[in-house]
Amino acid sequence: MHLRVKNKARQRLQERNSKKFTFINVSEEKTKLILSSDVSKLRQLQIEGRELNLITEEYYDQALREAEEKDKQRELAIKNGRVSELGLLHGIPISIKDHICEEGKHSTVGVMSFADNIAQEDAIVVQQLRAQGAIPMVKGNTPQLLLSLVSENDIYGKALNPHDTSRTCGGSSGGDGGLVASKCIPLAFGTDIAGSIRCPSEFCGIYGFKPTTLRVSSKDIIMPLPNGSVPQCVFQETTGPLGYSANDLKLGTQSLMGEELFRKDPNVIPLPFDEQRYQETLAKKKLRFGYFYGTDIIGSTTSVKRAILMTKEKLVKLGHEFIPFQFSKKEAQEYVDIHMICCTFGCQGQLSSMFKQQHDRPIPLLKTSFDFYNYPRFFQKILSAYYSRFVCERIGGVLALTKECSRDEIDDVLRRKARFTEDFIQRWEDMKLDAMISPTYPTCAFKFEDQEDIGFSTEYQVLWNVVNFPTGCVPITEVLEDEEADEAYQEKPNDVITAAFKRTIKGSKGMPVGIQVSTPRWKDEECLAIIKIIGDQFNFIKMAPQI
Repeated sequence: MHLRVKNKARQRLQERNSKKFTFINVSEEKTKLILSSDVSKLRQLQIEGRELNLITEEYYDQALREAEEKDKQRELAIKNGRVSELGLLHGIPISIKDHICEEGKHSTVGVMSFADNIAQEDAIVVQQLRAQGAIPMVKGNTPQLLLSLVSENDIYGKALNPHDTSRTCGGSSGGDGGLVASKCIPLAFGTDIAGSIRCPSEFCGIYGFKPTTLRVSSKDIIMPLPNGSVPQCVFQETTGPLGYSANDLKLGTQSLMGEELFRKDPNVIPLPFDEQRYQETLAKKKLRFGYFYGTDIIGSTTSVKRAILMTKEKLVKLGHEFIPFQFSKKEAQEYVDIHMICCTFGCQGQLSSMFKQQHDRPIPLLKTSFDFYNYPRFFQKILSAYYSRFVCERIGGVLALTKECSRDEIDDVLRRKARFTEDFIQRWEDMKLDAMISPTYPTCAFKFEDQEDIGFSTEYQVLWNVVNFPTGCVPITEVLEDEEADEAYQEKPNDVITAAFKRTIKGSKGMPVGIQVSTPRWKDEECLAIIKIIGDQFNFIKMAPQI
């Protein structure tokens, strides 16, 4: 790796850390600033954001100036009786994930050779949020290349969970999830292609929502490649909110689906947010839910199962119906393999070439995968067979799929994806389901020391990316003391991954635990309404300690 690349990353971090802010004096009058009448909150954001490695860029002075202007607009609207014309997020400070472009701000995707990349314009989703009155204030940290459940890179470091700094706050929208959980920011916007909004929401004990792909723009949401995108990738990033409540998710999603969106991005389905459908779902007396606690290829802890059971019991008392949903081992493995293959042929080869061309390197957590991808095919087969037989069958299976695909293999996996999705939707319709309740992850947030074994365990999350169903997370409870023992985690496989899950739940008492809620594609309004129904039954908020 070139020293030039290291220096570029070092300079970027020094630039962020050396930046000083005036934190202009704020009047205590309630009407002075919508943003905050307590400047110490901004200072706390700066302190915690840097100490926990949650932020990649800060622009508080700019945000405060914008807030003053928003306040003037609000006062004028009140005076003229036109408050209803203000945006849904008028005066609300937000964080934006690192790789979502903001004009004049860095978007690095956690890659050292990309450390000096500055966006030339706002992504369409940022334009939508600004049009609704939101005030971007910071950018959230991510994993290198967005490719793991640990938000770590060689520029900004490893994002720490505000509830327990020995644990990850998730990925790839981990910095944004941590900022919301630490009460530094009320609303954040991340992206999701394999659970990247839902994992941080689960691990940090907050709400999060992945909309249906193509209901929200993905333009100018970048990767460190010549044109900023991965053209062959089957799954597209979708932007969604992370917040304190179901109401936050609704406002955030509405803001992303404004009418102007369809003029700006012709690739988006012209389907604006439907308030009537949302309200009708809230009013329904009987909804039909499917649910599952695990599959034949991965399990879940006692605390995760309890969160699902608590949800079921609450909703049954309200008159709703619950039907068990089961996957065969073949079905469960199929959607995981489909997602893995599609992501590999869609990006790994291009990203591997990028590292070589830029004299850069993957972080240790990703190095094994990238090294394996570049091995000769005969050696890949030998190594994957060895792992399957002598080390861990699940790891061997993943290695077997980490390869360059031929055109016929790509055609085959696309047919498999279409067939799986069609069969899944048919089964859903046969069961007459309105929604599904499922685990987000097998455990609460895992320890950093276990990341090599379980840092890519997205089995519960990628299902909803493969079938493209809108899905959100609701915090339900926390881990109890008797849920930390080895027997608290059960699954059919018994290997090094199982051992890592058992290790990581030790010392997890008090960590937040939630559930996933999914509805059929395009039914984002129904999903958000059900999230609110469930959230209102628990009102669970896990306060993170302040630094």
